Amino acid sequence: MSLTLPVTIKGRTEMLSFGKGSYSPRLFASLRTSNEALQKALDKHPSNGKLFYLENTEYVAEPAPVKVVEDKPLEFSNFNELRDFLIKEHKKAPITVSTMAKADKEMQKLNLKYVIK
Repeated sequence: MSLTLPVTIKGRTEMLSFGKGSYSPRLFASLRTSNEALQKALDKHPSNGKLFYLENTEYVAEPAPVKVVEDKPLEFSNFNELRDFLIKEHKKAPITVSTMAKADKEMQKLNLKYVIK
């Protein structure tokens, strides 16, 4: 048996249907939703406590939006700055970054973009 309720959310009435389970006025039901407006509407519903009971009220936070960070290349004045950066910041052995070609290869391995001005 399912339960269908009219619920008003932000001035709009919608039919909310609970299915896949047993329904009885003697049983408690709990609802977990990330939709805070829906939870508040059910809390205020006139049948709350008569046709259904909310055992607990639980708000689930919406996931934070993913921020896309623009990849700005690292700026170095010369090769020596680039080499020092790799040695100090990324613990690269001096022999592995002794030439520009080797340093470039290490930067690619680290997935770092760079510019020498």
